[in-house]
Amino acid sequence: MLASPEKYISVKAILMNEADPDGQNRLANSMLSTKIDYDKQLRSIMQKLTRLSQGFVEQC
Repeated sequence: MLASPEKYISVKAILMNEADPDGQNRLANSMLSTKIDYDKQLRSIMQKLTRLSQGFVEQC
């Protein structure tokens, strides 16, 4: 399902709002925070997979 046009307008309004020049920075910081969270989760998963594969190789 596609996002509604209102959602795009609201993001554009945040980025273009001259009364709130930091809006773009807040949006970027929010996106960066989300990326960092995903990176941490991915790193944790990869570490667990590495430990599992090492245990599997040792058993063979």
